[in-house]
Amino acid sequence: MNLRAPLLILALACLAGTCDEEAPLPPREAHPPAFEFSQYLAKKGGFLPGTDVLLVRRPEHLEHVYELSLREGVPGHEEAKELFGNLERQAQATGEHVAEQVYSLRCAAVELPDCVPKWRFIDELLGPAEGPGNRRLRQVLAEAFEKRARSKGLETTVVMAVVNVMLAEGMLQSAVGKAATAEGRAAAGGPRVLVETPTVQARELGAGEVRAAGVGAQRLALESGRLGLKGEVSAMEARLVEAEAQEVGTRQPAAVKELEKLRPSLERPLAGAEVEEGLWREYVSYWELRYAELTSPVGVEAGVKPPLSWPGYRVFRARFRRAMEFQAKVSALLRGEVRLPPAERQVLRGMKQPLTESNVGLKHKGQASVNYVDDLAVDEATLKNGTPHVESISTKQRDFMRMSRDDAAEQVKADGKEALAKYGGEVEVRRPGHPLFERRIRVSRVHLVYDEALIPQFPEFRDAMVGAADTAGVELHFRHAP
Repeated sequence: MNLRAPLLILALACLAGTCDEEAPLPPREAHPPAFEFSQYLAKKGGFLPGTDVLLVRRPEHLEHVYELSLREGVPGHEEAKELFGNLERQAQATGEHVAEQVYSLRCAAVELPDCVPKWRFIDELLGPAEGPGNRRLRQVLAEAFEKRARSKGLETTVVMAVVNVMLAEGMLQSAVGKAATAEGRAAAGGPRVLVETPTVQARELGAGEVRAAGVGAQRLALESGRLGLKGEVSAMEARLVEAEAQEVGTRQPAAVKELEKLRPSLERPLAGAEVEEGLWREYVSYWELRYAELTSPVGVEAGVKPPLSWPGYRVFRARFRRAMEFQAKVSALLRGEVRLPPAERQVLRGMKQPLTESNVGLKHKGQASVNYVDDLAVDEATLKNGTPHVESISTKQRDFMRMSRDDAAEQVKADGKEALAKYGGEVEVRRPGHPLFERRIRVSRVHLVYDEALIPQFPEFRDAMVGAADTAGVELHFRHAP
C-alpha cells in the first residue's frame, strides 16, 4: 500500500475519521486555468506533488485528461494515459484497502465505528458524478472493493450492499456513464447482463446477484445492531425481497417507456424526501435496480413487479421496520424464557437446555433457496442424540382489528401453512457456527406468534384463531412486546 499517494492518503484518512484534521481538501475549481500537462507532470518525468488531488478537484481538467487517455494516436494521449492511470491505480488500491479494513476479523466479530466506511467523503473528494472520468474512478474503486471482498469469501449480499452505497453517493445507484464503459475498461468477469436505457447504462447485473427489493438490508442490519452477526444481511435482504413482492401498495407503470418518465433523482427529491435523506437514496437505488430488472431478460423471466411509488415505498418500509422491531422484541422474550424453569415457560416447554438464535437459514431438500426463520430453538441436551429436539418460531405483526372472526381464522390458517412449509419438516441448518450447521434435522414443532396489541380483546375471537392454528398444525401465541 503506497501511503505516499495524496489521493489515497485522503481516502484512508477519512475512513479513520480524520479527513478534516489531517488531509484538508483544496477547493473544487469550477473554472480552472487553461489546461497544461506541465501543471501535473514534471519535466524529468513523474508526477508533481499533490497534483493528483488537484486534478480531481478540477472537473474540467479531469474529464479532458480522461477523454485524451481513450483516444490513441492524438497529441497528449500518452501523457493523459499516464495521469489518469495514476488516479485509477489509487482508486483501485483504496477499494482493496477498504475491503481489508472494513471486513477484518475484528470488524466481523463486533461492530466498531471505524468498521463503517464514511462513503460520503468519496463524493466530497470527487464531487458530483457529472462526467465519465469521474464515474470511471468511482467504478474502479467499487470494482476493486468487490473483487477483493469476494476473494475473502464475503457474502454476496454484503458485498453488493456496500458497492451500491459507494456508487449511490454521487450518482444514481447502479448507473455508470456510457462513456465510462464504452471502451470496455471494466474488469473482466463472468457472464453479465447489460441493460441499456436512453439516459444511462445500468451497472452490469449478474444473474440472481442483485435484487432491487433487497436495497437497504445492510443499513437495516446496521441500525438494529446486527450487522456484524453472521447471516444477518442475507436474512434481512431475503425478508425485504419477500415483503416487497407481497406489498399491495401503489406501484408505478410496468411499461418501460412510461416508467422512464418517472425516474427519481438524488438531486431532485420529491416532497417529504428531504427529511428522509437516507430512505430517499435507498428509494432511488431500489428504483434503478428495479428498472434494470424490468429491462433484463433475467428479471422479465422472474416476473418482477414495477417499482413502488415513493409514498408506497415509505409505507412499505415503515411497516417492515415495525415488523422487524417486533421480531427483535419477541426474540428477546424467548431469550428470557431460556433462564426460566421449564414449568414457567410459555413457548420453550419440554426443553431442558434451550438455545435460541434469530434469523437462522433453513433449507429443504431439493430447494435452492434458503428460508430464514425468525427464531430457531434447540434443546442442547439432545444434541448428542440422533434426533435433536428442534422447534421453529415464526413472528407476525399482523393487524386483526378490522377483520371479522372468520376472516381472522382464515388468515391464521394461511400463516400457519406458510410457516410449516418454510420452517417445518426436515430441513438443513445453514447458519455457520450453529451446533447443527449442515445437519439435516426434523423440526418437531412450529410456533406462530402474533402481536397481542393488534388483536381484538374478545375471548371468542381469540378462540377462533387458536382453533384455526390447531387445524393448520401450528401452536399459536399472543405476545405483547412493549
